[in-house]
Amino acid sequence: KNKFDFSKGINIFIGENGTGKSHILKLIYSIIQSNNSTNRNMKSFMGEKLKEVFRPTDKVINKLISFQEKRASIEMNLSLYKILFDIGENAKHEVDIKDNHLKSYNKDVIFIPAKEILSHFKGFIAIYNKREISFDETTYNLAMELDLPLLKNQDLITKKNKELEEILEGEIIQLNGEFYLRRFKDKELVVSSMMAEGLRKIGTISYLLKNGALHENSILIWDEPEANLNPKLITVIIDLLIFLKNMDIQIFIASHNYFMIKYFNLKNKEEYQDIQFISLKKDGESINHETATDIYDLEHNAIIDEMENIYLESSKLFHKGNE
Repeated sequence: KNKFDFSKGINIFIGENGTGKSHILKLIYSIIQSNNSTNRNMKSFMGEKLKEVFRPTDKVINKLISFQEKRASIEMNLSLYKILFDIGENAKHEVDIKDNHLKSYNKDVIFIPAKEILSHFKGFIAIYNKREISFDETTYNLAMELDLPLLKNQDLITKKNKELEEILEGEIIQLNGEFYLRRFKDKELVVSSMMAEGLRKIGTISYLLKNGALHENSILIWDEPEANLNPKLITVIIDLLIFLKNMDIQIFIASHNYFMIKYFNLKNKEEYQDIQFISLKKDGESINHETATDIYDLEHNAIIDEMENIYLESSKLFHKGNE
């Protein structure tokens, strides 16, 4: 039972495993994607979207309700759009829409899951449409966005993309349904599966900028951008996210990484960047949250708490060794 007031800039969910970070990200994505559809049978379309994004047991949406609860109620207000719907204990394929106000609201949204897609891209779309595989719809939709042709006019992102390509030491291209890095030094093609995973993440963002899938006034949702990322690249990702925020892209991420939230905090203090931290915490059977623009204003911060515990333990060992 929580109410979140999101920043128009960057929203960072933190908290222990099982507190619902990824669920919130997927819920935001499912609602916006459902509304963007021209299908006006919202009850069934929303139900299908929730099933494909969350992949609940037996593919019935009542499995999304918290244990021992009989109903889940969700309300979202996004500027011109408002929706209130329930999932009842007997619901299988449809939600129960209580209130739905729509005024020409349409917002492009991209979800980047923790699993990268660049190295799995070849044949992925066809396989997903034909077979049962262990990827949810967020990955499929990301693959569809990556499949878009490049923009002719890239003036808005040229400078930033050059910075990204300097880190990659080449440019990401798609050739015969597969992604490659074309190296600057010798023009050789390196298949994406041979690239480091952190570089594939940077390459994914680079390509989404070049083909216009990420654009002004869109929404980016990224689950654990730091996963399998070299610590040296974390600052690159954060500066990139701030660049996207300055393109009026609203951003939602979930993170477990100490360096990531510390650097975000530093950037917010140096020059206010409209960054807010949302800390989720288990309280018995419930989940509570608190929000702050400074991580040290949070009463509960699992990442900082654990790092401080490690520091204290290492200090004890150091002093013991010098006795």
